[in-house]
Amino acid sequence: MTIDRWGSTAHPTLVGCGGAATHSISLSVADDQYGVRALSRCFPGDPDEL
Repeated sequence: MTIDRWGSTAHPTLVGCGGAATHSISLSVADDQYGVRALSRCFPGDPDEL
C-alpha cells in the first residue's frame, strides 16, 4: 500500500492505495470534523466467510 499526504499539518488528508483487499482508504481532518472513507475490492463468495 502506498500512502500519500495532502493538505496542511492542521488539516491533513491521508490516502492509502493498493493492497490485497483494499483499493483505497482515506482520513481527512478539519476544524471540529473528520471523515473516513474506504473502498474494498470485490471478491466472489460469501462476505461473512471472507
